[in-house]
Amino acid sequence: MTNETLVERIRGGLNNYKEHNFTSVVEHIAIKEIEAAKRYEQHLREIEEMHRNRLVRNSEKPESKKYIAR
Repeated sequence: MTNETLVERIRGGLNNYKEHNFTSVVEHIAIKEIEAAKRYEQHLREIEEMHRNRLVRNSEKPESKKYIAR
């Protein structure tokens, strides 16, 4: 391997390192996975809250006359 090729490879690696906030690619992927998991958990909490609100709203509605047995 020539010195020029080695320098190009080092520069390419450094550019990749800078591109990911000076973290390794493995660390970058791990951080992205953690962030995605947090977003997913937050989304689930929001859906559960919407579901609970809907149940509360529906339980507060007066019963329709057509469903009341006489």
